[in-house]
Amino acid sequence: MAPLAVLFALSISALASASSTPWPNFKQLDPDGSVFEYVALQSAEEHNSTFAWLLSAVDEKAKSKYRDIDAQWQAGQLFVPCVWSRRMVLVKLSDGGVLVYSPVELLPDVELALRRLGGVRVIVLPNSQHAVHWEAWKHAWPEAHVILPPGIQIPSWANPLIVSPGEAPEPVKEILKDFRIEVIGQTGFPEIVLQHSSRTLLTCDFVYFGSTDKEDLTGRPQVGACTELYATAFVAPGPKEVLLPTYRLHLQEADKTNISRSLRTLLAWHPLKIASAHAGKVSAGGADEAAAILRGTWSWCVASKDFEDTCTECLSELQTICSSALSAEEFKVAPFDWTPDVQLEAFGSTRQKTALMSSDLDVRMSFQQFEVHGQERQLRYLRAVAAVPGRRFRVLKTIAARLPVLRLHFDARLEVDLTMGDSEGSGVDRWVRQLLDEEALGPAPLRFVRLAKAFSKKQGLVDAFGGFLNSTSWICLAVCFLQSERYLPCGDKATRLWPLQLTVGLMVRFFAFVEACNRSRISIRTGLVQRRKSSWSGGLPAHLYVEHPEKEGFNIASCLTEEGWLEILRKCRWARKQLSPKASPDLRKVVAEVFG
Repeated sequence: MAPLAVLFALSISALASASSTPWPNFKQLDPDGSVFEYVALQSAEEHNSTFAWLLSAVDEKAKSKYRDIDAQWQAGQLFVPCVWSRRMVLVKLSDGGVLVYSPVELLPDVELALRRLGGVRVIVLPNSQHAVHWEAWKHAWPEAHVILPPGIQIPSWANPLIVSPGEAPEPVKEILKDFRIEVIGQTGFPEIVLQHSSRTLLTCDFVYFGSTDKEDLTGRPQVGACTELYATAFVAPGPKEVLLPTYRLHLQEADKTNISRSLRTLLAWHPLKIASAHAGKVSAGGADEAAAILRGTWSWCVASKDFEDTCTECLSELQTICSSALSAEEFKVAPFDWTPDVQLEAFGSTRQKTALMSSDLDVRMSFQQFEVHGQERQLRYLRAVAAVPGRRFRVLKTIAARLPVLRLHFDARLEVDLTMGDSEGSGVDRWVRQLLDEEALGPAPLRFVRLAKAFSKKQGLVDAFGGFLNSTSWICLAVCFLQSERYLPCGDKATRLWPLQLTVGLMVRFFAFVEACNRSRISIRTGLVQRRKSSWSGGLPAHLYVEHPEKEGFNIASCLTEEGWLEILRKCRWARKQLSPKASPDLRKVVAEVFG
């Protein structure tokens, strides 16, 4: 009985953690006291149907193990039945009143407390499974707005406001001005997801776990006395790296595309914590854990075509605003009386096919009639574009570096770096694309390179303007490492290649390789790593020289400073130790910390 008792305690722990507020059994989620959770079990009447559903999903051996739970409940020996635990979120609005997200049964003490706080002004029904109890709330507060996704049938007297995937209607945006809004466009099961200004993300069935560890009992979906049975039926059989029950894995391709778009949007919001309907707890590990939960839940269905389509759409829109911005009178070229014809070219990870889900889009702007040299001249054109970014772009910042950059956000889901100048990057892109040819080598080399990129992004080591390596330099390091291990070809050498398998040991060797590259010159053209004792001028050589494969004497890693390189070495040593077998028994947690 002891293990069952632990599960029962976990399933109702949120009910017992009342805050110091006047709200009954409500737990504060943000520092300002605006966001609260309220966890309630389903009615005990749901025990029989829920237990039968779960039992039908396991084999005979498991059935014999768990039938005792039902027998104890029927005999009146269990405190908690086999029913869902549901989390409702309540938010105090900036202009008064309360928003209710995923309402559960309206109990008298809850109603009384909410009336003392100005009453409920907004009722959000996130999806069809969590729209059961709306009517009692609407009768209690007839003036409250009811907001819901398509497909939920409620009568017209309730004046429902329907929000579909895409741009929310203006009245809804005004009502939800304290929130960001995203509607997940799954066929037959759309869901409204909100992020409060406190960066608390409100989800319903889009997220099922309160941590990245599927073995964490406190974070699993809670089904009362049958939490363990639920895990046996729907969690254990699924992929270890996916934070979803197996019944959420069967999606149409169109749904995968829609979800991948929404996932990019939510990741771009950088939530600090995630509250979901059935998870045992609200995530508490900050922005890194929240991002890892989102990726662990849905990155398996991210469609590369969706990213490519988004980039194509972004380039088209960017072409329009750049051409418009630079057609002003001040940019006319005398004596010809014409303005420059804008040309845009994507480069970097999108051309190399090494883009991550979190990658940005690198775009080079040039003119057909003339080249633009010099920092001030380039800044003049970039600032002109920044002055009129259009409806779909938001200006993040303009960086006045040696090579100036205008950083934009497209549709709140794709970061764009717009530059002018060096056009030699296309040569590197061609070499990387050829060396990582999936048709010839399979997907493993490309996956390894993306994993190396994920490490650099997770640890904050890819920032050309902050003295670290740029993304292309990290890719060259990963490619050169694979060449040194005979997984990729080196120049014109006819070498037999080994089949590549992604293992922890391979990543440990990669980090050691980066450490060994100190004061070295690496080349993806030859696959060689050459230790350098001095520079051409006789002084100390660069900490890392990444040779351009088509431009002799050009160091791709010239942005690297001593402080940046020392931090890279420190992080590589740390990652290597973290991944050693003796460092931690929880490899999944370590991988999340190292790679995100």
